[in-house]
Amino acid sequence: VDGPQSHAPFSARTEIMEFGDVLIDVDSFERLLYPYFASGTYDLLRKNCNSFSDVAIWLLTGQRLDKRYTQLEAIGQMA
Repeated sequence: VDGPQSHAPFSARTEIMEFGDVLIDVDSFERLLYPYFASGTYDLLRKNCNSFSDVAIWLLTGQRLDKRYTQLEAIGQMA
């Protein structure tokens, strides 16, 4: 699967992982995530798109992303 244009400099491929189905409305989903990802809190090393995906998956399914996708955040926490 080709990734979105915004990811083109990083990789030509996007990996799709299945975590199951969850029924939740957009407002509830936003309320769950807002405390962790309020506007202006993005940080390339500490809170990036992989961080968002990991937290969203955990809140919705109780599962986590493989650690290989969150290594940058672990390094950022040490800086």
